[in-house]
Amino acid sequence: MLSPDVINERCPVILIASLTSKKTDRVYPFEVLIEPPEGGLRQRSKVLLMHLRAVDQQRLVGNYGQVSEDTMRKVEEALKVATGLTPT
Repeated sequence: MLSPDVINERCPVILIASLTSKKTDRVYPFEVLIEPPEGGLRQRSKVLLMHLRAVDQQRLVGNYGQVSEDTMRKVEEALKVATGLTPT
């Protein structure tokens, strides 16, 4: 989940980003690489900050894992690039 706790606790819709284990040899400034076992992942994966979605919390069926604070900082920086809030 990318949305902050205040939204997660009060809003039925949350913001998420897609993950992929494909083409992890190249990581763009709007993507973040995650090495297993971080986040409960079994494969080297990357967060796709150009693939954001708003989803109803009722669609979530469980908690799959959590990434480190360092990785979340990288996600925040990549999100700024993806949304144009910072130059590449």
